[in-house]
Amino acid sequence: MLDLSGDVATKKTMGIIVEEVLSLKASSKKIFCCDFSSDGALLASAGDENKVFIWNLRNNLEQCSWEAHSSFVTDISFRPNATMLATASSDKTVRLWDASQGDYYAQTQSFMEHSTQVTSVEFNPKNTSLLCSCDDGGKVVYWTIGQLNPRRISKTTGKAKVRFHPLGKILASAIGHTVNITDVETDERYTCLQGNRDNKPLHSICWNERINCLACVSDNFVRVWSTDGQTVRELSRNGYFRSCSFHPKHPNTLVIGGYETITLWNFAENKVESVQAHGCIVSDLDGCSATGLLASTSRDGCVKVWR
Repeated sequence: MLDLSGDVATKKTMGIIVEEVLSLKASSKKIFCCDFSSDGALLASAGDENKVFIWNLRNNLEQCSWEAHSSFVTDISFRPNATMLATASSDKTVRLWDASQGDYYAQTQSFMEHSTQVTSVEFNPKNTSLLCSCDDGGKVVYWTIGQLNPRRISKTTGKAKVRFHPLGKILASAIGHTVNITDVETDERYTCLQGNRDNKPLHSICWNERINCLACVSDNFVRVWSTDGQTVRELSRNGYFRSCSFHPKHPNTLVIGGYETITLWNFAENKVESVQAHGCIVSDLDGCSATGLLASTSRDGCVKVWR
């Protein structure tokens, strides 16, 4: 259901206009994840209802929705410059869906190597036939589209999150309170970043290609790293940090999802301001470089689009 109510939040934050342009009541249940298509025309969201929702941002309408898994969906990823997307679920599977024949998505493949909840999935931004998934047992699996068996498996311990560097050559995997940076082809580990000072599990990680750095978020801390493992800046708050994404237009600004708020952190100048965003925890954020838009999801069942 599309909600275009007149109560639209607009605020100028650190010289950045933060305007809520779209509010989508996707579900009566929690929404955990979202992802823009490469051109920014589509936005996918999913969560506790086991369903995927595709929103067409050209007309601001729901394009389609379907039950994708037998349990809740934890992560979603569009294949770059393609009609395919991947979903990860608590039902221990990763599934591929394609809309090449029209507006509706058909399942094309199901990967079943994981023995516990799959917590993350993402396509490689350059080698787009390659994708990676991980689970809350610490297993990291590389897959190739069209092949049933895994390309490679790495085993660690702890709940995991994976994100490819925008150039596709290295992978960041957040395992517990550490981040491993590994070579995509050889699995060689370049460095291990020791996460945040509270030693609590990392909820979210994201890359910034324009200034070549990585951010990670735990309950009370946010840290930005350079790719050589040096801390650029750290932010501490007695809040409930959950998600992060670099601003698509302002590379020195990290957008952080917390409890009901979106926080904009200019880590170059160490300036912080927050905007009221949702009625519960902001579970995921995604920025679209093609349009400059930012999407947020929440456990309040809403998906919002900002510029």
